[in-house]
Amino acid sequence: KRGINPMKFAIVDDDKVFRMTTEFFLKKSPRKTEILLFENGQVAFDFIREHQNNSSFLPDVILLDINMPIVDGWEFLELYSPLQSDLSKNISIYIVTSSLDDADRNSAENHKVVNGFLVKPIGSKELEHIMSAFSL
Repeated sequence: KRGINPMKFAIVDDDKVFRMTTEFFLKKSPRKTEILLFENGQVAFDFIREHQNNSSFLPDVILLDINMPIVDGWEFLELYSPLQSDLSKNISIYIVTSSLDDADRNSAENHKVVNGFLVKPIGSKELEHIMSAFSL
């Protein structure tokens, strides 16, 4: 029965083209998806905090850019980490960045709430890999 539920993605990135192309790839997937779009970490965090007790609003996966105005990916993780244990759903976070800096990759891989690190551009192959990790 749970297989009917759409998989919900939050794309948190200030790059409109990235948001649009990722949304396109997700909608092309044979798996039913719902997509939330946020242009910075602050609006994404506010949404999650506002809906922390209602799992149907929360995403299953967050695709999080590192370099954004207002609240960047690292600042989002600092805000999110203390809230994580209070959420009504376990959310997987993937850092998605154009940064090739090893320090960024190491920081992401060592962060307890980060599930993976993807270098842009990403396409349907990377998104299918993320979806295959879920048995909703």
